[in-house]
Amino acid sequence: MLTFEQLESRTVPANIVQAGGLLTVYGDVAQPNQILADNVPGGISVTLNGQETVYSGVSHITLIGGEANDRIVNRSTTPSSIYGLEGNDLIRVFSGNDFMVPGAGNDDVQALVGTNRVYTNEDGEVDFVVASQTSFVSAASNDVVTRPTQFHLAGDTLYVIGSAVAVNYNADEILVIYGPNFVLTAKFDYLVHIGTNANDVFINVSDAEAIVFGGNGTDVYVGDLSKTQFADAIEYVFSN
Repeated sequence: MLTFEQLESRTVPANIVQAGGLLTVYGDVAQPNQILADNVPGGISVTLNGQETVYSGVSHITLIGGEANDRIVNRSTTPSSIYGLEGNDLIRVFSGNDFMVPGAGNDDVQALVGTNRVYTNEDGEVDFVVASQTSFVSAASNDVVTRPTQFHLAGDTLYVIGSAVAVNYNADEILVIYGPNFVLTAKFDYLVHIGTNANDVFINVSDAEAIVFGGNGTDVYVGDLSKTQFADAIEYVFSN
């Protein structure tokens, strides 16, 4: 497995540096960081621990956390490199071309859009990675990697293969997320969840009735158990 050395500790405070098209965001070393990059008209908005600044001419973003529990999100369409460093970090990316090294700690990574690269550490901690089918994930042996796959809508029934989350969007529709490269909004009354050979997580907080086939792997289901039928064993079941 390809491994990466941890970045050296830094003594500089949280700051942002732009050099041409390269934008680097340094979180505070000792404090939890909230880092968000997003699209705005004419550029990229970066919010670092509550302070928002807009930059233009950015072609790549590097987001670096610290030693505490950080939340790092690239919601923009600009490719990024993200280094969580230490702590239990939450990382989310949406550009479709992101590079992530969560670092030490129990990290939570979601890279659901496009082709990304995720490299976790053999640090004895457990990382949870949810990545698109086209993303490359180099994970440690004790990490949990889930890859959402596909949906199929037939009449009033939605078939979901792989991990998914279903929530009510409004009175007439249900929003289903965790597709491979898209968000699906559709009107339906029944969900059929079909697990894979990997570890699947299915969260149904919608009003739809559900039938669940866990398949192999260690599976988790969260939903209204009075509206759910289980076709085989699910390792972890929780009522919402």
